[in-house]
Amino acid sequence: MGNTKRKADATLFGFDFQVNAAIVLFLENIKDVESLRLEGEEDIDLYLKDDFCIFAQAKAVRRPREDFHHVKDNLRKSLQSLSEAAKSGIAQNRKIKELIFITNSPDPLKENSHEVAISNYFPVQQNFFDLTKTEQGIIQNELSERKIELDPSVLKIQILPFATDNERERYKFIRQEIHDFLMRLDVNISDTILLQLWKSDIFCSGTKRDESLVLEKKNIIWPMIVKITDTDNIPKILAGDLDEALTEEIIQGYHSIISAQSENFEFAIKVLSDYRRFSDNNRTRSEKYKNFIKLNWEKYIDNFSSEFLDYDSELQETIIKVVLCKIIENRIKINRIKESVGL
Repeated sequence: MGNTKRKADATLFGFDFQVNAAIVLFLENIKDVESLRLEGEEDIDLYLKDDFCIFAQAKAVRRPREDFHHVKDNLRKSLQSLSEAAKSGIAQNRKIKELIFITNSPDPLKENSHEVAISNYFPVQQNFFDLTKTEQGIIQNELSERKIELDPSVLKIQILPFATDNERERYKFIRQEIHDFLMRLDVNISDTILLQLWKSDIFCSGTKRDESLVLEKKNIIWPMIVKITDTDNIPKILAGDLDEALTEEIIQGYHSIISAQSENFEFAIKVLSDYRRFSDNNRTRSEKYKNFIKLNWEKYIDNFSSEFLDYDSELQETIIKVVLCKIIENRIKINRIKESVGL
């Protein structure tokens, strides 16, 4: 029983690392990424613009700073797998941008390493030609001895610190990547919350057996839009026209509806585009805002038809108006996210 549990723990730890490694690689390539898939051609597949792709092998060690018994075996298996993924990608008329061996081992090319101090355990990524001659030789020997066909010019070795059962420490560097990303966007969202949302979405994508089902960038980014438009209050321009007794039901309906739009990032962009084009006889900005919602809410009702089955017509109208208000109020942030991530 004990041995079985250890194997199960190691498997879960490995998949946790894979999901978090996917987040890091996604953020590093966010401008060019179109979609992401776990357990496709490789542990992590990133499909980019112009038919480019990145394939990554993710290998985790439970005690990475002291256990180096399997690092060479991990390298060997990863090189073989990356080679096969590259051939498959090329056969599908894709162009290989990078083949990545990403691991939490601080010394992934050697089996005789001594224990690594905490101060020496930090993120590293190096292309093949940035490695030392000795390190290049280790990889070249593996490719030659096992007759593995792999172009070294697209190979990258990446170290992502990921260890301990302390969640704050285990996810520290992943959270830092997310934090830096949010700071660049000037968006006030908790990196911890966004990490949990992304882990859930990416994990679910990896459990789907159909490898053609990928997680599109717009679906990964949508939880950010949900968070910045989050509200527990009725917007002021609507509050005066509503029965206060319905406030809680409206807010609950809003949360349900806005979350369900996860597959429709274009909806928010369409609303903002329509709002920019809306002409209201040169009235003030606040009047334009109010009149746009009053005159246009019905044109968006089809976007919510499947979520509105349990709502009467009055609630439907109010919830749509709240959604439109929150999108327009946050239009500067939404547009900044859209431009920054390449959507």
